Amino acid sequence: MSVAAETESLGTRAGVAIAAKSVNRVFDSPDGATFTALNDVQLDVKAGEFVAVVGPSGCGKTTLLRIVMGLEKASSGDVTFDASGDEVIRSFVFQQSSLLPWRTVKDNIAFGLELQCRRDQRATGTLRMEELLELTGLTSFQDYYPSQLSGGMQQRVNLARALAIDPNVLLMDEPFSALDAMTKEHLQRELTVIASHLRATVLFVTHDIREAVFLADRVVVMATDPGRIVETVTVDAPDTRDEEFQRSPELASQAREIWAMLGHAQRSTDDGQTS
Repeated sequence: MSVAAETESLGTRAGVAIAAKSVNRVFDSPDGATFTALNDVQLDVKAGEFVAVVGPSGCGKTTLLRIVMGLEKASSGDVTFDASGDEVIRSFVFQQSSLLPWRTVKDNIAFGLELQCRRDQRATGTLRMEELLELTGLTSFQDYYPSQLSGGMQQRVNLARALAIDPNVLLMDEPFSALDAMTKEHLQRELTVIASHLRATVLFVTHDIREAVFLADRVVVMATDPGRIVETVTVDAPDTRDEEFQRSPELASQAREIWAMLGHAQRSTDDGQTS
């Protein structure tokens, strides 16, 4: 998991931080055929909202995230942003860890600021280094090197580095997928606290439906062939997402509903291929 960032000022409808409009992404294959990774994706994410995207492999989740970040271009359609008049600052947390092994925790976090040339500009910002270290539970580990950290601690450093530029749009691509179940659930709970503190807009890709329900205000359900959005589910959850909610029948019930949606979408796709 690593971080990249980009800034942009574009207009959308009031209260909408990210607006994907008729986004299509088509890839050319070596045999001259084409593959439609995304088909007519329409998605509005409200300012300050946490939206999770779930779906089977190959449904275009990561492709959509990369287009929103600007790492890939849509074949057609567009993505616009609004931050209520402020500069739009996007930060991306990739799935694979990519900490710089010769830098300490503190210096790895500072790397995001260095890339943005914002060290002096952010000195009076809301997320100074000391605050980031405390927010992510890394204060006691700031002088450690990546090789001295567990996988979970390395993920915290990656997240802190993403937050160092004080983003108002945070994009995350399965950041906890390589962790053991206990560490994963602990970091999920920490992320809800961090997201609430930041009030940033979060778009979070995951294969884990329970994770999506626990973290998100809404869950976007995607299907394959072509990659498309088939449902959007509003999560019914308490204001505080804690361990009790992680274990609750309510979370399990909502996760089952989304599983059923995914199964129905896949059956519809299979029927269409065989008809």
